[in-house]
Order: sequence, then C-alpha cells, then structure tokens
Amino acid sequence: MKFKNKVKAMNALDDYLYNMNKRMKDKCVSSKLPPMVQVDINSAIVKGQNLLDGGQKPETFVFVDLLRELKSIFEPAMAKIDNGWTHEDRDEDHGSTTGPAQSIATSTRRKLKEKLSWFNKSS
Repeated sequence: MKFKNKVKAMNALDDYLYNMNKRMKDKCVSSKLPPMVQVDINSAIVKGQNLLDGGQKPETFVFVDLLRELKSIFEPAMAKIDNGWTHEDRDEDHGSTTGPAQSIATSTRRKLKEKLSWFNKSS
C-alpha cells in the first residue's frame, strides 16, 4: 500500500508538471504573467522534474509536499489570468476573459481536479 501511494503521488506530480509546462508554453498564458512570476513557475517546474528524474526516490510526503508547493505558486497566477489580469494591468479590475486562454484554463483545471481527486481526499 505504501508503494502504491508513492506511485500515485509521483504520477500526480508528473501530471501536474506536464500541465504547468503546457500552460507556460502557451503564449496566450505566459505573455500575461509578469516576468518574476514566470521565473518562479519555471523554477518550480524544473525543481519538480529534477525530483522525478533524479536517481533517489524520496518518501511519498516529499512528492505530496512539492505538489502542494507547486499548486500554491501556479494556481493563484492562473486564477488571475482566468479573471482577465495581465502584467500590464496589475492593479486594475477586469472581468473574465474569453478565448483560447480561458478554454485552456478551464480544460486544464477540470483534468487536474479529476486526476488529483485522491490527493485532495488525503490532505
């Protein structure tokens, strides 16, 4: 059971990293983020990939903790984009956007919720 939970945590982290990377490569999304947020997100992606690709396999909690850390960096930034925020208008109030960035955000969020449902139950 311990190994199964570790594999689930590793797969959840891998899926989340894949989706983060996919969103960051989308110019509709990344162009709306301030450079420092882009650096933070890209650094977090590299950190996660290094953990998964490294020769050592740490305990399950390391993967779970990193996934929580990634979510705390990535989700607030994506929520701002989903609500129409861009780095040019940081402090202005905007309504929600429509178009490719919005559909990608909705689709990615739905997929992540499905794949990480076990994670939310265990936390």
